[in-house]
Amino acid sequence: MVALAGRLYDKRSRLADSLAMLPETLTTKYEQLKAILSSYRRVIVAFSGGLDSWFLLFAAVETLGKENAIAAIGVSESLARSEYELACKFAGELGLPDDRLIKIETRELEDPGYVQNS
Repeated sequence: MVALAGRLYDKRSRLADSLAMLPETLTTKYEQLKAILSSYRRVIVAFSGGLDSWFLLFAAVETLGKENAIAAIGVSESLARSEYELACKFAGELGLPDDRLIKIETRELEDPGYVQNS
């Protein structure tokens, strides 16, 4: 999934160009997403770096501007460091400054229930 997101993101303008070539039904859905986002002044996207959250963050930045979008990512021992770093890179390439990427220590390995469930 991360590799796919990387290929999709190759260049921000290429994604915007790709969106313009979507079938009408998907274009309509994307416009609906932008309409929903534009009903908010600011948004926080729970950002994992996966394709879904990356696309939502892209749409939020495109719709509201980088000053009105925040990405929140969990810093976790259960998330590969390379995936975390790639997610941070994606956020930066979308134009989000460092202070718009909130890094939250999850500490799930301190939860006996979490550890027992693994």
